Amino acid sequence: MSFIVSHHKGEAHHEDEDLLQAAAKGGVDITTKKSAGKADKGNLPVKRVPQAPDRLTPHIPPENFGAVIPGAVYRSSFPTKDNFSFLKSLKLKTILTLVPEPYPDEYVEFLNKAGIVQIIVPVPANKETVQMDDATIIKALGVVMDKTKHPLLIHCNKGKHRTGCVVGCLRKFQGDSMENIISEYHTYADPKARLLDEHFMHKFNERPLLWLAREGGRISPEGFLTPMRGQSRTKA
Repeated sequence: MSFIVSHHKGEAHHEDEDLLQAAAKGGVDITTKKSAGKADKGNLPVKRVPQAPDRLTPHIPPENFGAVIPGAVYRSSFPTKDNFSFLKSLKLKTILTLVPEPYPDEYVEFLNKAGIVQIIVPVPANKETVQMDDATIIKALGVVMDKTKHPLLIHCNKGKHRTGCVVGCLRKFQGDSMENIISEYHTYADPKARLLDEHFMHKFNERPLLWLAREGGRISPEGFLTPMRGQSRTKA
């Protein structure tokens, strides 16, 4: 990254003078750059700033990111290019996508290089009427419950409604109270929480998940590393 210190007529140039004095002492690496079409401006000093090493590159999480099961299952909105380094830091094995939209080519390339498997289980949004069904949510949770796919990220578009319902139904399987489940849903969905989502989570039948839990490599309610009952869950 570099910045150009320019001269403006009639203004004090303290920063320029400090820069040039530092250069004379060998403290700053300066090159000159000619102003195109403005010969009267002379040469402009340019400060060269070395690029930060990878270990200092900032990791930016996707919006609405949070840990569902610390170290194993996460949730978020649809990731963007800015989130690649952060996702890589999670050492993900799987990304569970709840919307049918395909990823951009650059994202597919990132997944391939990182060795992350994408599993798509389209979940309809509850708009105007309840569109979700138990079978679809159980299919999605079958992926989440498979320990061989951890660490895993669940996401939809905004990380609010579809993701919120999948996580809420997972919490119901864990034996959480509806009060805690709805509170966690609102943490991520507010101020656009949907009563239809809450209605679906109330009606969701988690019993078939107990059969999945008995299969090899699946996790049981007791097998989750979760916050203790009654503790609030907050997003990052």
